[in-house]
This record gives sequence, structure tokens and C-alpha cells, in this order.
Amino acid sequence: MTSSNHHGTSRRRGGIAAGAVVAALLAAAGGAARAEGGADRLGGAIEIRRLEVDPDARLEDANGVGLDLGYRLGRVAADKALTLVARVNEQGRPVQSLAWSAALRDRNDGSLHGKKQLVTVPRGSWREASLFIPFYAMKLSPGPHRIEVKLEAVVDAGSCKTGERPRLIAIVGEDRAQVSLTKPAYSMVQVLVSRIAVIGGHADASIWPWRARPDLRWRLRVQAGAGGVMHESEVRDDTSVASWSTYSRRFPMSQGDLLTIAVLDKDVMGHDEMGSVKLSLDELLALGPSSHVKAGGKVRDLVVGVKAR
Repeated sequence: MTSSNHHGTSRRRGGIAAGAVVAALLAAAGGAARAEGGADRLGGAIEIRRLEVDPDARLEDANGVGLDLGYRLGRVAADKALTLVARVNEQGRPVQSLAWSAALRDRNDGSLHGKKQLVTVPRGSWREASLFIPFYAMKLSPGPHRIEVKLEAVVDAGSCKTGERPRLIAIVGEDRAQVSLTKPAYSMVQVLVSRIAVIGGHADASIWPWRARPDLRWRLRVQAGAGGVMHESEVRDDTSVASWSTYSRRFPMSQGDLLTIAVLDKDVMGHDEMGSVKLSLDELLALGPSSHVKAGGKVRDLVVGVKAR
């Protein structure tokens, strides 16, 4: 009797569990259908909601303006890249970019923008995205400003292969926001790492003993996002001591930001960091034409020079 009841309970539980699975699948299918239905109502547009602008954001070691938003896509082809572009204006005029990075500077008129490639699948589902526009890239005088950030959605149909030009698609909902900010003081600087000496031995020496000396280069970076790498030097192969004589391109750096000077060992699969140092703008300007800087790690000597205006 007990055994019979036990099996009956198991069958009932199995039926309940199976019903729950079916219900979940039906709910998921219904959700997908509702998402597709929302996408159909949008047509070939993108809908943006909850656009929030933070005038005091930070990405790694850079200060700037951060944008957070929710979006969903209509009938935009999933196999085409969709990029969200944030253009910065003040009193109706485009703010110019101090940075040379294509991620921050429009090549047509030199204006400032931010870029973010969006996820295009599944269609009709709400997704989150964020953008960051650093203060150092804004060609604005130090002090208070009132700016407008206007969003554009650009479909890049693969112009390199097909010859098609990128095109704008419509934005439904919130496509712009205004915010007050205080632009910090900045300087345009050029940096030269004239000498690097590292401790003997190679990061891969335990695997390939004959490669006992690194391939040295140095890199300047303010933040990890687009436009944050200011310069990468040429590589000096198979040496523990190397020198350079060419300064970086002139680049902007703001008060409050930190510049990382990293010593790298170039590798086939990436770069191994052998040591680095972070410097504020004031610390950087204090170096002058040639100063020994302590970088730590495997770096025995690092000589850095700075030119500024």
C-alpha cells in the first residue's frame, strides 16, 4: 500500500514538473513573440529609454561624462554592425575634439563624439549600453559649461567590402540630454621614454630557454576605453636595455587624470607588462626633459622626458 502511494505521488510530481516546463516554454515563446511584436511596431528604428548622463563619471584613470541607457531594435538586420554615436554640442555648436583617436574625433569636421557598438540580437529585446566621453578630449576652456549630448544610430553595411556608405536609422524615444559640467584644466603634452633597462630573463624563458631577452616597447595610456591609448613606441627586439629618441604625438591630459607609462615585452599572443608607473599631470610636468622614474616590477631604469604647452 505504501509503495503504491509512493509511486502515485511520483507520477503526480512528474506531471506537475512536466506541466511547469511546458508552461515555462510557452511563457518564453510568448515573451519572444511580444518582443518580436514590439520590434515590428518599431519598424526599422531603434528605441531608447532611460537615458542617464553623469557629468562626474570615471573610466579607469580618466574623468569625463558617462551615459547609460536602455535600448531595443526594430527590423534592423542582425548581420550589420549598429553603432551608437554621441555628439557633444554647446549652444548649438559642435564641441571640437582635442584627441586624435577616431573613436573620439569625427574625421570630417574634427568634432567630438563617443561611439559604442550595440548588440543587435535578439531583435526587440531590451538591452543596456554605456558610453564614456573623457574631459581630456573636450576642446573647452576650464570651468563650468552646459552641453547637450545628441545620439545617432548608424548602420555600417560593411563599406570596405560592398562599397555601401554608413547610414542613419531613426531613434524613437530619448535621443538627447543636457547636462552641466565643470571642465578641469588641461595641458597638451608629449612624452618620450628615452631609456629602459630591465632585469635579465624573458617571460617565456621557462618555455623557450633560448629566448632569454625581451622585445621591449613602451605604451602611454589614460584609460582602457576607446581613445585611451595615447602612444605605443617601436619595438626593440631581443634586448634588456633599449633607447628611443622620438616623442609621442602631442596629446591632452586633464587635472585629475593619471597617465600610465608601461614597459612591455612584446609577444606573439600579446604583451607582457614588465613594469609601469602612474603619474598625475603635475607629476608629469615636473619631469622636464629627462628624469629617472621608478616603475617597479622588472624595470631597473626608466628615463622619461616631457614637453608641454
